[in-house]
Amino acid sequence: MKPPTGKLMATALRRCRDAEIAWEQRSEIDLADPRNRREFRGWGIRVNYEGRLGWAWGEPSELPEMLLDRSLQAARSSPLEGILFAHGLPIHSSANASEPMALEPHLEKLSRYVSKLQFLLPSLLKDHPTRIRASLRWQMLTLVTRAGEQTGQRVVYQVAVDSTQPPLLQAQILAARLRANPSELLMELVWQSAHTDGVQELSAGETAAVFTPAASAALVTDMVARHFDARRFESHPDIAAPWGEAWLSPQITLQDDATLQSGPGTVPFDGEGQMKRPVSLVQEGVVHHHLVDRFHARSMGVDAPGLAVREWGLPPNPGWSNLSLLGGRSSLGDLARDMGDGVLLDRLVPCDAPCEPDEFCRLAEVAWLLQGGRPQIRLAPILVRGRFSDLLGRELVNVAADRAWYGRCLAPALSIQRLRLEPCGEYQARPEPPGTWW
Repeated sequence: MKPPTGKLMATALRRCRDAEIAWEQRSEIDLADPRNRREFRGWGIRVNYEGRLGWAWGEPSELPEMLLDRSLQAARSSPLEGILFAHGLPIHSSANASEPMALEPHLEKLSRYVSKLQFLLPSLLKDHPTRIRASLRWQMLTLVTRAGEQTGQRVVYQVAVDSTQPPLLQAQILAARLRANPSELLMELVWQSAHTDGVQELSAGETAAVFTPAASAALVTDMVARHFDARRFESHPDIAAPWGEAWLSPQITLQDDATLQSGPGTVPFDGEGQMKRPVSLVQEGVVHHHLVDRFHARSMGVDAPGLAVREWGLPPNPGWSNLSLLGGRSSLGDLARDMGDGVLLDRLVPCDAPCEPDEFCRLAEVAWLLQGGRPQIRLAPILVRGRFSDLLGRELVNVAADRAWYGRCLAPALSIQRLRLEPCGEYQARPEPPGTWW
C-alpha cells in the first residue's frame, strides 16, 4: 500500500522552502524459485530547509512526521546548498502507470527463453558443461513535488550462462526486451569456446588489439565513470573530461539514451522527474556534457538535461541510463583482418591492480592471440592498460558497425593501435559494479 505522500508533502511545504518525495517498490524473482519473490518497498523525502539539502529514507510504515523530522535534522548538518525540486511535473500521461504491472507474462517469456537454451547448449558446446541462471527485476518509482506527481515502472530480464569447468565461458543478457531467439547469446558462447584446446602465456609489452563489443563496453563505462561523473570533480577537478574540447577521436560519438527500447536502463523520466531524451556526452570526439544532476548542474553553471539516477534508498546523483556508442561501417572481421597481428580482447573484468586516475586497467579473462587477422589460441589472463584519452583518441584505428548490449552499454567492436599488456601476477578479479535501479 502506498504511504500518505500527499499528507507528507503538505506538511513539508509548511515547514520547508521545497520538498520532493520518492515512493519506490521493486521485486526480484529468480526463475529457479519464482514463488520466493524478494519484495522491497520504501519512501524518502528530500527537503530544502533554510537553504540546505536534507534527505531521509524509511519503511512505508514510518509516520510522515517522523520521516520529515529526520530529513530536517539531516539538512541542519548538511554542507549542501538547497535547490528547488518542482520542474514542470506532471509529465505526459502516457508515462504514468499507477498500478503495478503483472509479472507472470514476463516470467513465462523468460521461462520459454531458458528452455530453448537448455535444448541447444548441449549440442553446441559438447565439451563444455554449462549452467544457466535467469531472473526478473521489476521497479516502480513515484515522484511527488509541489508541481504534481508522476509514476514510471520497468522490467529487466537477466540471463547468464557460464561454464562449470575450465576454460571460462560466460555470456549474459540484461535487457528490457527479450528476443524470442537466443542466437546472439549462443553465438557469443560458441565464439568463446573456439581455440580453447590450449592456453598460451603472452609476454608483457605493447601490442595492437581488437576489442569485441563486450570489451568496448567495459572501456566506455569505465571512462564515463572516471571522467564524466560530476561527483568526482569536487575532489579531483583535473580528471574531468575537458568540456568543449576535442578530447577523443572524431570516430567517437557517445550518448546517454534512455529512449532505446531494449535498453536495461530505459525509463520515462530520470531520478529527479525530468523527461528522458538522448544526451550527447561526446560528439565526434568533442566533449559536450558531463553527468550532472540538478545540484551539480547548478554548481557547474550548466543545464541539467535529465542525467540523475537513484540508487535504492538514496537521493538522486549524477549517472547514466543507457550508454550508446555509435558504430562505424566495418565489421569485426574487417577490424581483425586489417589489424593482422595482435590480441583479440573479449571479457575484461575489474581487478585490484593499482592504476592512475586517467588509466584504464582491467583483467582480460577471455582473449586470443591474433595472427594474420584470425584468432589462433586462447591467452592466459593478462592485465590490459592504457590512458582513456589514448585508447579512444590517437590510438583508435577503427569502429565496427554492429553493436551489442553489455550491461547498460550498447557498443561496437573497436581496433586499437597500441595498448600495454602486463602479467596479472597475484591480482584478482573483482565483481562488476552493480547498475543503478533508476
